[in-house]
Amino acid sequence: MAPDFDPSTARLQIAARTLALDAGAVSLAAALERAGIGSILLKGPSVARFLYGNGDRSYVDIDLLVSEADLSSAERVIGSAGFEPSGSELALPYGRRPHAATWIRTRDGVTVDLHTTLPGVASPAAATWTLLAATTEPMTVGTGAVRVLTEPARAMHVALHAAHHGIKDGQAIGDLARAVAQLPEPTWCQALELAEKLDAVAAFGAGLRLTSDGARIADDLDLPLAQSVEAILRADSAPELALSLDWLIQTRGLRARTRLVGRKLVPPASVLRGRSSLARRGAPGLGAAYLMQPLLLASRALPAVRAWRAARRRARGSPR
Repeated sequence: MAPDFDPSTARLQIAARTLALDAGAVSLAAALERAGIGSILLKGPSVARFLYGNGDRSYVDIDLLVSEADLSSAERVIGSAGFEPSGSELALPYGRRPHAATWIRTRDGVTVDLHTTLPGVASPAAATWTLLAATTEPMTVGTGAVRVLTEPARAMHVALHAAHHGIKDGQAIGDLARAVAQLPEPTWCQALELAEKLDAVAAFGAGLRLTSDGARIADDLDLPLAQSVEAILRADSAPELALSLDWLIQTRGLRARTRLVGRKLVPPASVLRGRSSLARRGAPGLGAAYLMQPLLLASRALPAVRAWRAARRRARGSPR
């Protein structure tokens, strides 16, 4: 017989995990600073205090933004702290710039997403860092301090994060709903100014429009209604394969398309292990997972095609 669920124990476990993540964030930010590398803590306590006050908002990883020019040095610092790259960004098709790479420390399970940009931002990573690094403020976390985005930049990031993960991501939508309900109009105006400088207006508007109150703010800010197929797929939390189909259609050249299809059929081993328990059962399990990959994709193809077609119809019918 399974033991009864104890809410108080669960809360203590979440609190302990949060403290460990906060300590890890402070430690990594300090290590980066000692190496002459600036960093910005994007979420975690930054968003929790911003929107939830003393309320509960759990988080499961550490999100740090660094300059693209410092990325190699930052990776060495992260690696020296016991983290290893997960290779998750390798699942992206060729030519798609990842906004972050995931690093994992196996001894305690702490995960770091090392960003060089934000989702939905189209400006070059170097320009993005220059602007965001000038839009920060200090925050005390535990016994240390980190740099976090200012309130308008955090508001923008909340909307971009919601647009990236879509309507089915409860936490992203919850953050957005709180931001929309709590933040005054001047903050959203300043957030829009940042989005304009970062070439992120489309994603900013798509994120806001995921809630009815957010849509009203988007209308007040005169944000465009037109959306790309990719933006609609993300907003709908569509199947991952639907996004891959859209990327395939947008990709130019037979060689590039062949690489994209090949990457889906034969993904890197690190990606497959991260997604499949079978692939983590040694070499035989990994081989079996590779054999099953085409069948898995085939079973997901029809829902993906349907989602993509629906998104294309909506994109073509959206006002310009």
